[in-house]
Amino acid sequence: DKGSKMRIKSCWLLALAMFSAAALTGCATLGGGAGNVGKAVSLINQSDAELLTQNSAVPFIFEGEVLLRRSDVAAVWRNLSINGFRLSEEDVFDAGNIDDTTFRIFSDAEEMRVFFSKYVPFGSTLGRIKSGGKEYHVILGNVSGGYPQILGITGF
Repeated sequence: DKGSKMRIKSCWLLALAMFSAAALTGCATLGGGAGNVGKAVSLINQSDAELLTQNSAVPFIFEGEVLLRRSDVAAVWRNLSINGFRLSEEDVFDAGNIDDTTFRIFSDAEEMRVFFSKYVPFGSTLGRIKSGGKEYHVILGNVSGGYPQILGITGF
């Protein structure tokens, strides 16, 4: 009867809505979410410049500058490691999605917008870390070797 058809249709629509919500939630976590921010913090705190360089993308963003050479990325991590840069594992950190305006956190320049559109893959995560009275932002890509790829960092 007509009532049964309406209930079946309603059930299908509800199932479709639930499936769509689950799929969208899955897309939002492709970059690993807050768990990967914690892994990035752990990696940074190891102060192993070589390992950090291996887990960093090139090009790489550091403080609003696009670094085009692996040797420059290595120099950044080496200098931070030598100077004892650490993030407390108990600091507040969270993760969010990257959208069309995220580039402005790193720089409002056209070069940064282009970097994000060209080099930041779909599903990457924006990590926010509050440490020592400062707020750092990291862009995290796919996980390889147990750590997310670091595409950039700012907040120094």
